[in-house]
Amino acid sequence: MMVKWYHNIDVGDLYIKGETSQEHQKFIVSNLPKDFSGKTVLDLAAWDGYYSYVASLRGAKIVVAVDDASAEERHFKTENRQTAIEYLYKKIDLLNNSCGGKIHFTPIDVGDINKLKMTFDIVFCFGIYYHLEDVYSFFKKCYDICNETMYVEGHFSVETEYPTFQIYDIGELNNDPTNVWSPTKKGLIKLLKRIGFKDIIVLGTFSNRIMLKCSK
Repeated sequence: MMVKWYHNIDVGDLYIKGETSQEHQKFIVSNLPKDFSGKTVLDLAAWDGYYSYVASLRGAKIVVAVDDASAEERHFKTENRQTAIEYLYKKIDLLNNSCGGKIHFTPIDVGDINKLKMTFDIVFCFGIYYHLEDVYSFFKKCYDICNETMYVEGHFSVETEYPTFQIYDIGELNNDPTNVWSPTKKGLIKLLKRIGFKDIIVLGTFSNRIMLKCSK
């Protein structure tokens, strides 16, 4: 059975080589809190749910991993019709609360997160915004569903004097037709402040990517 993993999984004697770089993955993890005790976490565009696992391992009470309907195709099916997320967390003994809270996979588009009918203390928004045509509405929904803090990571453009946004031709950025636009650091911060976040901290940059902590 062909299994397509995006993230690298290295837990005990379980090692899975994914498509993304280990350095990029470590960059994100190193900028997350060490303790999620008692928190509810929403992991957007989770794919195989690696960052959901990190939150659970660090004590999160409940983690909801969201990806669109196509994730059902990417998440391979076992004989028991498990998704990749279910397979992974049973494999590392997370679904029985031994390392943290339950992890729930919900196959919906990130633009429909308002349909979850619940709010979360922490929201993960990694590798998403530059794929979206209506990013303002998306971030507004993230703001409405977030109780405390949102962590944002993604591509950013070369800084200019003014907060700007660059639109890409199809395939112009990394030969990926789903990459629509990217902001400068000033532009992204200004957009998130316009949405309503009060305190925005740049946690770091990795190559042409940036990670922010946005607090309400």
